[in-house]
Amino acid sequence: MNRIKQLFIVIGLTFTSFAFAGEFGDHCTTGLSKGSLVKTKCEINEIYQGKTYCFGNQAAKEAFLLDPDNTIAKASAFYSKNAEPMRDKISQADALKQINSKTCDLSNKDAGYLIFNGLDLSHCNMQNLSLIHI
Repeated sequence: MNRIKQLFIVIGLTFTSFAFAGEFGDHCTTGLSKGSLVKTKCEINEIYQGKTYCFGNQAAKEAFLLDPDNTIAKASAFYSKNAEPMRDKISQADALKQINSKTCDLSNKDAGYLIFNGLDLSHCNMQNLSLIHI
């Protein structure tokens, strides 16, 4: 009987980790309502009307709890205008094909994990490109 209880506890803990995927891409809801994009790990959160809202600190959570509907409305308005665009992952091989073409277009690509050392990217269109290594 003790083994069954342990199994249920492990299963329960496994599935509770999914509950913390927050609204607004895990940004601080109170920060968004004040015009700031503050990314969190959603360790401080509140479930409100079935949705998980994340906060950068306890004070932000407490401010949210004073007027959650207004905070969510302001956060939603700001986030819809300021959220980062979705970027598609691109492989090193596909990126090199683009770079070697005359119509190089790396727009909306997540290329921060690729290596471009010494390559000429001056002819490439790179709108909303995520780059770390150049």
